[in-house]
Amino acid sequence: MDKNQLTTIIQTVFKTLTPENVCIFKAEEDLLGVRVVSKAFQGITFSDRFRQLGDLIQAQNAEELAPFVFIFEAFTPEELSRLPSDGEASQNSSDKGMKQSAQPLEP
Repeated sequence: MDKNQLTTIIQTVFKTLTPENVCIFKAEEDLLGVRVVSKAFQGITFSDRFRQLGDLIQAQNAEELAPFVFIFEAFTPEELSRLPSDGEASQNSSDKGMKQSAQPLEP
């Protein structure tokens, strides 16, 4: 099965979320990364989002998806816009803030 067929199946599975975007990244032969961007995730924890996506795939009972293991990314459009783009080192700035707020241990 090629990437276009997989994308079509997965977009159909997640259509109830009215996603703004669904991307599939084939990491290995049987490992798929799936990023879903939807306003439906507003106010839902990440673990609940992943559970919801997994439940939707299982409910589909698509034999074509059975051999795959999924790695989910589930964002609202606002969250996606705040993610650093490739090459940005936003982690460094958060590390600095954490170092500055840390207190030394008392003997």
